Amino acid sequence: MMHLHLQGLLLLSCISLLLGAVIPAALAAGGHREAEALLRWKASLAGAEVPLSSWSLEATNSTSSPCNWAFVGCSSTGDMTMLNITNASIKGTLAGLDFSAFPRLETLILGQNDLYGTIPEGIGNLTNLASLRMYGQRLTGPIPRSIGQLKQLTVLQLAYLELNGSIPGEVGNLTSLEEMLLAGNSLTGLIPPAIGRLEKLSSLDLSFNNLKGSIPSEIGNMTNLQTMGLESNYFEGELPDTLSRLQKLGAIYVSDNQLRGRITQQLGSNNSNLNAVVIASNNFSGMLAGPICTLLLLVANNNRFASLQDLNFQNCTSLQKLDLARNKIHGDLNEWLGKLTKQLELTHLYLDENNITGEIPPMLGNMTSLWFLNLGHNQLTGAIPPELGKM
Repeated sequence: MMHLHLQGLLLLSCISLLLGAVIPAALAAGGHREAEALLRWKASLAGAEVPLSSWSLEATNSTSSPCNWAFVGCSSTGDMTMLNITNASIKGTLAGLDFSAFPRLETLILGQNDLYGTIPEGIGNLTNLASLRMYGQRLTGPIPRSIGQLKQLTVLQLAYLELNGSIPGEVGNLTSLEEMLLAGNSLTGLIPPAIGRLEKLSSLDLSFNNLKGSIPSEIGNMTNLQTMGLESNYFEGELPDTLSRLQKLGAIYVSDNQLRGRITQQLGSNNSNLNAVVIASNNFSGMLAGPICTLLLLVANNNRFASLQDLNFQNCTSLQKLDLARNKIHGDLNEWLGKLTKQLELTHLYLDENNITGEIPPMLGNMTSLWFLNLGHNQLTGAIPPELGKM
């Protein structure tokens, strides 16, 4: 029995020694694959010799991982988890980068270089990726549909590139996403209804594209949304009523579209977080501000607002900037400003280029916090009241 026991111990020791040799070899092989993939990509780039000079197997042994290379980050176990190449002046495409060589990559940042060409479908192999940021490049073509395979993503930033085509419905698979930033491209088509599945999303920015159609009602399912940026597109129709569900929404930017209707109900009567509404250069016809008087900023110039009586901000005691210039507003300022003079925090008031009549009210002098006041290009008569000297 003793002899058998000793044999068993010897066998276990051998297995342990073998495992101890095999596991480091496997880790080294993985690191070597990552290093080789990076070196092959480097060879395809222009201007990479200086910024990527540390990318070399000659400096270490041939089985070494790239963990000590510039722009590369690794975990405590030696896994390559980050590639962040920003402002490195490299020039080339992503075609030579084998994304399948980085199975444990969690962060990929490629910013402010001179990368061009398309984003390869192979990017879908980075299934462990949590943060994907590409910006300030000349990357073109569509957003690859394989992006929907990156189900660990919390941040997707493909901004200020030259991407075109539509937003793929596969983005609805990214249910861990907290930030989606696709601004500054040439994206076309509709916002896919599948976007409503992104219930953890807090920041959405689709500004400065060529998107069209209506804002989908499914956006009301994104109940964690805090900032919504849809500026400078071709959206039309009314704001969906489902926006009233977004009780965490703090800022909405929809300027420079073709939106219409009256906005109150859509922004909700129980939203105590909304403080910035920027809706300039649309076709909105009115707004009842009473229910959303947490506003600090309302920019609504270049719309079709008509009546001062529809613009009741008397309970909006936190309002600081109010821009209603270049609308079709008519009426007498005296009664309206009589209610507005309670706005002791108001610093900017723009009512220029409307159809406002009557005299300039002396009570404007009570608004001592004002820095900017513009009443030009209206139908005002009479003298400038001396009370304005208090301001």
